Amino acid sequence: MYESLQPRHSPLNLFLQENEREFQIPYRPCTSPGEVLKKSLLPYLPLTGLPVPHAEMLNEALRLEQMAVAHRSYGEDNSGWKSLVLHGLGSQRTQGAEHYGLDPDDSRIYDWTEIAGDCPVTVEFLKSLRFDYFHRVRFMFLEPRGSIAPHQDTEDYYLGPINLALNQPDHCRFVMKSVGVVPFQPGQMNKLALCNQHAVINDSPITRIHMIIHGSPNPDFWHHVHWRSYEHLIRSHSRFFPRT
Repeated sequence: MYESLQPRHSPLNLFLQENEREFQIPYRPCTSPGEVLKKSLLPYLPLTGLPVPHAEMLNEALRLEQMAVAHRSYGEDNSGWKSLVLHGLGSQRTQGAEHYGLDPDDSRIYDWTEIAGDCPVTVEFLKSLRFDYFHRVRFMFLEPRGSIAPHQDTEDYYLGPINLALNQPDHCRFVMKSVGVVPFQPGQMNKLALCNQHAVINDSPITRIHMIIHGSPNPDFWHHVHWRSYEHLIRSHSRFFPRT
């Protein structure tokens, strides 16, 4: 295991020491696509069969990195975590709509931001994903030696937004409590159960760049994707995901 540069007894390093290992992760078997996101109890779901032009998208993100702003810098011990909004309330309004006194479920408040014209490949890819509409879609930057403190985003179980890796530097790890290191590689999309406490550490000299995609995926298309991805994960990782 790569030794983190964090202080040995910091809350982040203690979280990593406790959780950065392989766990067996029981799940509830599903019998239909509609159950996968809400009832499987899987901590993450790698999406299969959706090619991503991640190299071109990465280049677009890198050209805009200087516009990114600190994300969740208030009251949390994060370091080097920045964001830039491609679809939402504005390119530098990186928080959820409720943070700005708006209804997050009102799809009318979201639109392509002023940077969309600088990201033609990324915009075209997003439009190919068959979402009925998007909410927030953001580039997320984690600078070299940066970190995201342990936290959870919701109380209720649900495989929620898509986390898409445009790159994945060596020694950069997304660690989830009682789960271990969530697998990412460039171009991989994971749906994550963010009711589980999680943290990210970038012990590398390269900025990690992911995207987080919120919105309403078209069920006729995405039920098939979710079911195919669920079957592939369980079949190929059976020793990590024993049936309950």
